[in-house]
Amino acid sequence: MNANQEFEDLFTHLANGTITKPQLDRLISLIEQHDFDQELVHRLKLELEQPTLLQESALVDSIASRARANIMERTAVRTKTRRIPRSIIWWAASILVVSGLTVQYFKQVDTVVPAEERGAYVAVQDIAPGGNNAVLTLSNGKTFVLDSTEQQLVSQNGAIGYDGGKDLLALKDSVYQLTLATPRRGQYQALLPDGTRVWLNAESKINYPSRFDRDNRVVSVEGEAYFEVAKKQGSKFIVQLQGGSQVEVLGTHFNINAYSNFSDIKTTLLEGSVRVVSPDRAHVMLRPNEQAAQKRNGNAIRVNRVNVDDIVAWKNNKFNFDGLRFEEIMSQIERWYDIEVEYKNEIPKVEFYGEIGRQNTLLYVLKVFENSGIKLQLKGNKLLVY
Repeated sequence: MNANQEFEDLFTHLANGTITKPQLDRLISLIEQHDFDQELVHRLKLELEQPTLLQESALVDSIASRARANIMERTAVRTKTRRIPRSIIWWAASILVVSGLTVQYFKQVDTVVPAEERGAYVAVQDIAPGGNNAVLTLSNGKTFVLDSTEQQLVSQNGAIGYDGGKDLLALKDSVYQLTLATPRRGQYQALLPDGTRVWLNAESKINYPSRFDRDNRVVSVEGEAYFEVAKKQGSKFIVQLQGGSQVEVLGTHFNINAYSNFSDIKTTLLEGSVRVVSPDRAHVMLRPNEQAAQKRNGNAIRVNRVNVDDIVAWKNNKFNFDGLRFEEIMSQIERWYDIEVEYKNEIPKVEFYGEIGRQNTLLYVLKVFENSGIKLQLKGNKLLVY
């Protein structure tokens, strides 16, 4: 029996709620060791679609929920967590949650949902994910709503346009300060006049001139941005941040997270080297795979080693939840789907690990959290967390 067939047979037992502990262990082993046929993956994914966020609780008696309940009875011990390759599709979460393993991954701590509040979902309208959406503002006040079918704004050779070749504005000899801003549910890329590439996450902005000075290339950032800085001999690239901090580079790849609702400003280095400078001019040099964190308006800079793939997952159109607190995850969800999260009780004490594509609709993503026992209710653009 080949791996695909064995996997399908074991998955059938899972879906029917008849899987044994040895069979479950074997299924998990197969998931870890093989990349399965995508058609098979798609078909099995459809079999595990769960309606619990879309319909009344009486309809929750689906294959997936029955299987999950059955396996929970058979796998009561959940003391260890093992990392599973990120290539695994998130539909496998119903397997991993009940066995205490992690690609969803999660560890729940003292989160109690009253029985009378469980499963009280009503039909709701799904919300589409964000996409290419941004506004360009010139220093003379003129604004341009950028084409959502394009993904990169190009500011070079005295003109502003798109990377596909379509022109937006001819600047001639004039020099403008340009502000590229993404709203909630927005993202965009920019090719700066010096050849530096920038990716903007949702609810972020970058301010830069249409032509840089010879000695210094200065930009300012709010929100989150990823940079691939073009090397220019003798020309320093400086990113100014709120509170007086700045990042200085010559040529490198790095990410800045400076959302105003977070207390820390974080600079993460992927390639090259950068100098992070505090308001009092104290500084640290970062090496690849290091992150500098400092309190907004603070001078102390903390440096830690991090998994840079986790940090820049958003640039690759993924949510990465590794080790994040629930409220940090919800901040990402709020910005990408343009919703407001309201906590009706204490914020759930849950840690999640894993990735899921940002191209998914909101309800698809919320199923991940529902699997952990958190009660969610979507009312228009407000997500209630119980």
